[in-house]
Amino acid sequence: MPIQALMVRHGQHSSELLTRIEQALNFTGELLEANASYFAQNPILQNRYERLKEQNRYYLAHEYFNQDWNCFYFDEVAKELEDAKLKYVGSAHINDHIDTVNLSPVAQEKLAKISDPIYRKVVRDFFVNSQFRRDIFSRGYLILTSEEQLKQLQETRFALIVNPANIKFEHQFPVGEVKLQEAVYQPICEVLAESPQTLLQLQNHPKTSNINLNGLYQALMILTGIGYIHPAVDEQTCQQRKPSTDAFNNAVKAKAVYNEELSFLASPLIGTGVVVNRLEQLFLLAKSSNQDAVQFVWQILASQGKKVVKDGKTLETEEENITHLKTVYEEFSQGRLLTLQKLGIE
Repeated sequence: MPIQALMVRHGQHSSELLTRIEQALNFTGELLEANASYFAQNPILQNRYERLKEQNRYYLAHEYFNQDWNCFYFDEVAKELEDAKLKYVGSAHINDHIDTVNLSPVAQEKLAKISDPIYRKVVRDFFVNSQFRRDIFSRGYLILTSEEQLKQLQETRFALIVNPANIKFEHQFPVGEVKLQEAVYQPICEVLAESPQTLLQLQNHPKTSNINLNGLYQALMILTGIGYIHPAVDEQTCQQRKPSTDAFNNAVKAKAVYNEELSFLASPLIGTGVVVNRLEQLFLLAKSSNQDAVQFVWQILASQGKKVVKDGKTLETEEENITHLKTVYEEFSQGRLLTLQKLGIE
């Protein structure tokens, strides 16, 4: 909260939003360098500031530069929504539901002794150092029986949304670094790398049939929460959606010729946006029009007076730029492109 208050007050006299944000970020950095006591006594803020500098400026405008900005604890939000007859359902972030990767045994024991479920959530936020909550509230919901839950879960299809080579079985969670069981996670990822699968199909697949239901269920939750996999629709629905997502993606890629304002393309398979940077969008655009991707991209950049940045250094000559673009395109073609195509993005 103090950082937000500092930044919004520093920039309030500037009329242009993006200028205001840059000036506020720079001033905050100057206070850090000057070793202001607030920052010196809260060293974690250095990393938070570095993350803020990397964020999209429009995101920062939305999250940090509102004049009427106040943080609420969970119980305050729950009380406000209760007046509208909305009840708490659960966290929107899947991995929040798995205590073993969020809480130490001692923390779990302490929380188990708190009878009030609302206050328990407040205390839990202190254990996991929660900065933002992502909760679902609903009115008049019906609770499924265990049999109905199992049926819906078994019919849910999952798709791998990353290059298999980039999957790591050690991951940082609130409880610390957790090493995932490769005997469970590796075969699941291998099967999903072949094609999307339902939970029931994984139960019956030769590579994963030896993993019990609870093991499969928890692994799918964790892999989804990490961002390695995502719930997916069936093939027929995917094909029905594709003309619409193609039209949207074509418009975004055409915009990429001029700027990098839009950084998501739509996947008909998983029904959501996928981060695709400007360079990747231009590669896709060149491929769809049967043009040499490297020359296509370089001509666009050169016409706009722009050059490629490699390891923080701007490449000055045309030869350097083209050589690096060739390397980037080869890596893209052998990895990222294949993943995007499986997601229905071309």
